[in-house]
Amino acid sequence: MLKYLSILLISSVLLISINQKNEENITNLQLKFEDWKLKHGIQFLDEENQYRFQIFQTNLQKIEQHNSDQSQTYIMGMNKFMHLTQEQFQSLYLMNIQEIYVGNQTEISQLDSTQLNASIDYRNQTIVKDQGQCGSGWAFSVTGTMEVYQKIYQKKNVSLSEQHLIDCDQLSRGCIDGSNINGYKFAISNGVATNIEYPYVGYNQTCKRLNGTYHAKGYSSAVGEYNMKQALISHPVSAGLDAQNWQFYSSGIFSNCGITLNHYAVVVGYEESGNWIVKNSWGINWGENGFIRIKSGNTCGIVTYSYQDKYQ
Repeated sequence: MLKYLSILLISSVLLISINQKNEENITNLQLKFEDWKLKHGIQFLDEENQYRFQIFQTNLQKIEQHNSDQSQTYIMGMNKFMHLTQEQFQSLYLMNIQEIYVGNQTEISQLDSTQLNASIDYRNQTIVKDQGQCGSGWAFSVTGTMEVYQKIYQKKNVSLSEQHLIDCDQLSRGCIDGSNINGYKFAISNGVATNIEYPYVGYNQTCKRLNGTYHAKGYSSAVGEYNMKQALISHPVSAGLDAQNWQFYSSGIFSNCGITLNHYAVVVGYEESGNWIVKNSWGINWGENGFIRIKSGNTCGIVTYSYQDKYQ
């Protein structure tokens, strides 16, 4: 009888200890959630708050599991997307590209690698912007290449208007989706206004002015790894990519993707190892100060839908 009571007592103590530990874990998670909301200036009503807290817990567990895997080549981290499921994230920040937007993906010619630079890096020639909850990565990729060209060759430090393209490029669909090709066509025909002239709001509006100051004279394909590297000798390239798993990227070399086109970003260079350096449009608190490094080759489809503005 005494032995039975001892076992019962020990079991009760263990159960209490486990419950206390679980309560402490929940409390710690709640504190992390509150700190995260404060940092990002986000608030929810009571019912949604509990729903978002559950998503936050799931995402945090996903990040911790990933980072504990020593075989991974990149690190995940907490960011402003912690309250979103992957499906919600994709719906808000990525695009469902229509086939009519896709240009000719045939590689024109493969160049001799001896003609190429060992590495190129334009990160210090550009600034990272934030598209917000608008599928306008295509517009940011177009202005991103044009801005660096203006800075290097025209000595003009200008911020061009993505909103001008969103509202006025009738071949694309603004925050729903669009393409770099159509963005460049608009810049050739009409020019692009500056952000001062046409400020960013992050949603579709009626076109306020058709013409802008900064024109491109043409655009050309940078499809294929060698053609991309050759194009980068001049200035950055706009590329369509598969970004469905970019949500919590923090640092390192990323390769966890297919080649489905659902986002556009700016290729600003490559390392000696061949890994690509890409400027995204989700703000400086995402990734490596707004950039992501992608494994060499056609990882994420980076050299499949790649084009560059031309001025001669």
